[in-house]
Amino acid sequence: MDKKSKIYLYLIFGVVALMLFLEVITPQPLSWEESYTSGDKIPYGAFVLYDQLDDLFDQKVESIKEDPVSFLKKHKEDTNANYIFINNYLGFDKTELDYMLEFAERGNKVFVSTQSVTGAAGDTLKLASNKQYTYYEEDTVRVRLNNPVFENRSYIYKKGSSYRHFTSYDTTRTTVLGEVLPFEPLKGYIKNVFGENLESANDSTKSIVEKAIEKSKSRQVPQANFVEIKVGEGAIYFHLNPIAFTNYYLLQEGKEQYVSEVFSYLNDGPVFFDDY
Repeated sequence: MDKKSKIYLYLIFGVVALMLFLEVITPQPLSWEESYTSGDKIPYGAFVLYDQLDDLFDQKVESIKEDPVSFLKKHKEDTNANYIFINNYLGFDKTELDYMLEFAERGNKVFVSTQSVTGAAGDTLKLASNKQYTYYEEDTVRVRLNNPVFENRSYIYKKGSSYRHFTSYDTTRTTVLGEVLPFEPLKGYIKNVFGENLESANDSTKSIVEKAIEKSKSRQVPQANFVEIKVGEGAIYFHLNPIAFTNYYLLQEGKEQYVSEVFSYLNDGPVFFDDY
């Protein structure tokens, strides 16, 4: 190899080495994926929550990395325990729900926080929630628990949140524990987009806005977003603001109090945290 070729080769090696060095030292972009898993330290993971569960319950906490049916088949004698599910979507099938209800009947409690109720859970428990709609890139949600012991405290969630509430439930067996409070998402929005003259908008735009205004009427009164359904000696809970349990919010001052208040309805026994 002649001298000129060696110089070119050294230059190539130098460029590759520099690229590798820059890749190592360059900070990785922050992931905003909604994982809700106990080991994830990203904003929408549940590392902080899982780390604090043993203090909240003063009991054994176990991460469950198998499907509910497989797990509950091994725990047919458990009582006074808690099984916690948190995710943006949880579509339990009929078999899974049957095992969960059987678990609750023995005095255990099942806690589910998700953005909507679908499938077998909705059909069997006569529970329905609204469909997602937003007017901004980020929605704003203000929630509270109804028990007077919580002194009417409310908590605001913005980034990653979605205005979700129950549209129907069986009043003979369901207790409303928490609500999403009145919030007008269109306040100032139409004016910002169309100015003072909405009439200048075309027909299709007017139609969209009119439908949005009609939908927004549901926000003028508190709506149930956290309910308890009695099942035998226990209960199953459905909560529609899972983002509240993420690292992003639990690291904000005061937000841990809301989580503590929500979990105060659960048993004081062992805690099983779904990581499946």
